[in-house]
Amino acid sequence: MCKLGLLAGAITGVCMTAVVAHGADEQGQYFVKGLGSLTCEQYLVEMANASPTHVMFRSWLNGYLTAYNTFVANTYDIAPGSNVEGLSNAMASICQNMPEAMFASGAQALADALVPQRQVAMAAADSATPPSGSDEMSIIDVQQALRDQGYFDGDVDGLLGPATGAALEAYQRDKGLKVTGMPDTQTMRALSQ
Repeated sequence: MCKLGLLAGAITGVCMTAVVAHGADEQGQYFVKGLGSLTCEQYLVEMANASPTHVMFRSWLNGYLTAYNTFVANTYDIAPGSNVEGLSNAMASICQNMPEAMFASGAQALADALVPQRQVAMAAADSATPPSGSDEMSIIDVQQALRDQGYFDGDVDGLLGPATGAALEAYQRDKGLKVTGMPDTQTMRALSQ
């Protein structure tokens, strides 16, 4: 029985074999429930339509990441400073590259990409709070800030695609930040200054 099912949110549950080996069977297989069993392509359609199902996908993803925080050693928060819109757009970018995969596989790919910038322990109250506005910075804001500073010349469309990722990597490299290609906390702080 999946021990993570109850933690993955009110809508659905998930078992993460790559994250928690004891949550799978002896062959490493596990059953994905709810929206996580749908394809990334379905997620992209729901996102494009701004449907209520897209909101449910976002809730499922938050539950998945909360379960990740709960069960992965040295992980207090896999996505510190990230907001729902940013995570949703990051998922869209991942899903564009793997449309036939299950949404749960995309969520694991997102978590894997976020590992380098994860918060490993609860910080003091003053350092755990992102600077004013950074938790509200959307991918559109990130793209615009990168464009304003000469790092991005693509469409400001709110999608964390390859051009945005490459611009983030160049910015991070030039600013001496950890190069993740993701709009992590340190990068958003630097961009918002």
